[in-house]
Amino acid sequence: MDVLILSASFGGGHMAVSEALEEHLRSEGINSYIIDLYHILNPKLNQLNSKFYIKLMRYAPQLYGLFYNLTYDLGMDNIFNKIGSFIGRLKLVDMLNKYNPKVVVSTYPTYTGMLSYLKKEEFSHIYAMTVITDFVAHTQWIHKHVDTYFVASQEVAFHLMKKGIPPNKVEVSGIPIRSSFSKHYNREIVLKNYGLKPDKPVILIMNIAFGNLKIYHEVFSCLMDIKGSFQGVVLCGENEKLYKKVVVYKDKLVPLFGKVDIAELMSVSNILISKSGGITTSEALSMGLPIIFYKPVPGQEMHNADYVSRHGAGVIIKRREELKNLLNILLENPELCMKMREKAKEVGKPYAAKYVAKYISDVLRKL
Repeated sequence: MDVLILSASFGGGHMAVSEALEEHLRSEGINSYIIDLYHILNPKLNQLNSKFYIKLMRYAPQLYGLFYNLTYDLGMDNIFNKIGSFIGRLKLVDMLNKYNPKVVVSTYPTYTGMLSYLKKEEFSHIYAMTVITDFVAHTQWIHKHVDTYFVASQEVAFHLMKKGIPPNKVEVSGIPIRSSFSKHYNREIVLKNYGLKPDKPVILIMNIAFGNLKIYHEVFSCLMDIKGSFQGVVLCGENEKLYKKVVVYKDKLVPLFGKVDIAELMSVSNILISKSGGITTSEALSMGLPIIFYKPVPGQEMHNADYVSRHGAGVIIKRREELKNLLNILLENPELCMKMREKAKEVGKPYAAKYVAKYISDVLRKL
């Protein structure tokens, strides 16, 4: 085995990054394998933890944000890093012995801690890499014995250096996303496939507040008050309750249930209303899609939203009336959307996964 990728099912973003990497490693002719270590360790407990995380972020995000902010600037050897690096470490030893990889890539912070510890001890021959999946570097990600960090921006790189990571260990690659977000799509065909009209701007709505229906309702009711002409597309995933809510507003909103091609839909959209996860944000920026972050949750997602807002590619909105006013302004002044689109393209990195895969390929040749 050339490359072992450590991923996690919490939130979905870590797995999306891992799959994007696997896709591009395959194109480089490199054998790789993704494992969800916590799932292997205890599938039922992992599922419960994942559900708890979503519930926490949906209904008590301030509690999560408090912990995140209190631990944000702790030193590398803090007690939380030590505990996180311990749980599941023996199972990681088993996986390393089973697959015998030359390179291990972590896309989840506690796995990075485990990997750093084991590299210091019995697995010094392994080349350890970490892909940080947000536009911020919490102390959970930062460990001494990682050989290379891949980060979203120069700002994150500077933060790692400030925390004690040598500059030669940091690569500004962007967050890896699937190759479909760097493709060109035929707008007319995509619109036709989804039953959308070519003469109306498209507002894409997805992943708001971890599925909090109350906040979705705020967005929908706001859209009903918009003066300008538009068509809203709501990605419901497998959420039947959300789908039923959208159907009520079928005059202006198109509900899409199940799996859809998000890259296609982003390519024909004029505005995205979403939460500010690192992956969704990276995908939208790569497609040049302006983002409205409605009530972003505290923690890494607020940092992500702040990064995009500072660069002029998105806006943070915390109240319904503000959302209504902003949408009216953007729909009445499409040139503002175009300026935001240009800013998004400036900071977007659609080829991040290709960059990381090429770097790994170069490392393997030297080992």
